[in-house]
Amino acid sequence: MDVRLLILEGKTDVSFFLPILRGIYGFSEDKRQLKDIPIGKHRSKDTILSTPIALTNNNILLIVYHTGGKDNFPKALKNIIHTLDLWEERLKPSVIGVVRDADTSQNVINWLGSILREFNPLLEKEKFKINDIRIIPFALGDIKVENPYIRPKRELELMLVELASKESTLTNFSRSIQALSNDKKRPLTPKDVMHVLAIAKDFDGDSLSGLYRKFMEELIRTQRSVFVSILKESRVIDFLEQLTR
Repeated sequence: MDVRLLILEGKTDVSFFLPILRGIYGFSEDKRQLKDIPIGKHRSKDTILSTPIALTNNNILLIVYHTGGKDNFPKALKNIIHTLDLWEERLKPSVIGVVRDADTSQNVINWLGSILREFNPLLEKEKFKINDIRIIPFALGDIKVENPYIRPKRELELMLVELASKESTLTNFSRSIQALSNDKKRPLTPKDVMHVLAIAKDFDGDSLSGLYRKFMEELIRTQRSVFVSILKESRVIDFLEQLTR
């Protein structure tokens, strides 16, 4: 089985990517695969990486982790690379996808290059290589949203703002967004807009990650072509093609 890793910042990023991997790429969760994965199964208060999620599709096993925040990312990534010798040969990953919020592609490449310096990586066409492992950096939220009442802060939520705009929810609530922006005397952040989205979708859960997952699944089910077109525009599809093909 060809093993790949996807390393994300937090739970909300997981809630963004899992519906895509399941609904667009046909992956399904297979907890049986976790028994042989040496990292993340046993947690303590010092654990950085989340419990792994194992997804399979044909001959690919994709292991998804998050680091619980961007500050933990460098140490978590280094720990993974340092411990690759613990992985059985048949389970050593051939590709590692690394996703960051609030950065341009070049920012992520520079940031990742500084973290990996001690491993003497090769940089080839915006991808790093350490021995036989390809490491693919990706900037999530590197997308343009033109709305004078929304601050174009590059992060996951900016991607969701664009999706909700094209899906029409935010268009229907444009007066509310304008009024909130005027009250605050500043453009709303993408995270501010997510609370408007929660009201629009009658979401009564206690976490944004639940809202994001519900919204993504609804888009895939009801407006798949719109959804995929924005994923292509933002290069999410390009990144996932490299990670999963």
